[in-house]
Amino acid sequence: MERAEAVDFDVAYTLVGELAQRRLNEHGLRVLFIKGQVLAKQGLRPPKTSLDIDLLVHPNDFDRVRDVLGADGWYRKDAAELRVAHEKHSDTLLHSYWPNMIDLHRFWPGFLAERGHIFDLLWEEKERGFIQSTPVHTTGAEVSALMLALHDIRSSGIPNREERLDALAARCEAKWGAEAGAVLHSKASLLSAVHTAAPFLQRLGVKPEQVTPSPELKEWQMQLRQQGRSVEGWWWRFKEAPLRAKMDVFLDASALRPGQLRALRPETPPGVLAFWKAWFTRLVEAVKWIRARKK
Repeated sequence: MERAEAVDFDVAYTLVGELAQRRLNEHGLRVLFIKGQVLAKQGLRPPKTSLDIDLLVHPNDFDRVRDVLGADGWYRKDAAELRVAHEKHSDTLLHSYWPNMIDLHRFWPGFLAERGHIFDLLWEEKERGFIQSTPVHTTGAEVSALMLALHDIRSSGIPNREERLDALAARCEAKWGAEAGAVLHSKASLLSAVHTAAPFLQRLGVKPEQVTPSPELKEWQMQLRQQGRSVEGWWWRFKEAPLRAKMDVFLDASALRPGQLRALRPETPPGVLAFWKAWFTRLVEAVKWIRARKK
């Protein structure tokens, strides 16, 4: 099957979204369309072409949803052997025909309440829309605003991140007026996101709250400190792991299995020598970080 290169991304977004929703409806699976065009329709972001389709599902349904989409030709971008220091919240799915990607989310980073409970809350207050003649469900505007804020807060590679948060705060004030801070603080409280979203909520006049960090909040804070530094992430995961789990963490971090290393470094050429060269390069990076940390 040839890739649909000539298909406009916006047209492909509509067609893929409609097909995905219909297929999941057939299997009785709940799905929420998030980010992308949803944000523009809710007045939280200027309209722009969406290269990927973001779907949030109940964590217990994640594997089943991926299998249903897989039956239609969608496959994982990352190898199944990929191991990362922190739990992956989504899988990126590609298709040999469609130019778009599907980002399938099992949870949203920064919402610290129990994940299944969070999805059920979002489902209860979902908004309804349509892709062509197919009804779809999206997150409410308050949740969408918090999702976008948390995405920018945790993404170190986003240019002009502070300006983006300022612009989002301005759009929220235009949408909810003087009550924007109270509205979003209330929603963040339900989702255990008051502290993770604090850099955004402060822009709306919400004063930061002092709290003893929960294990979930500590994990979030750790990830913020370690953005883009996988060696540090593995170091802290090994340090925090119980004794019985340390060997498994070490094996995953060392990437001694060829499938794991090539998933982390897909540019590695085939062959044993190329594998060991890439592995020693990774080892040198780790040693440099450990030495720098001791200084």
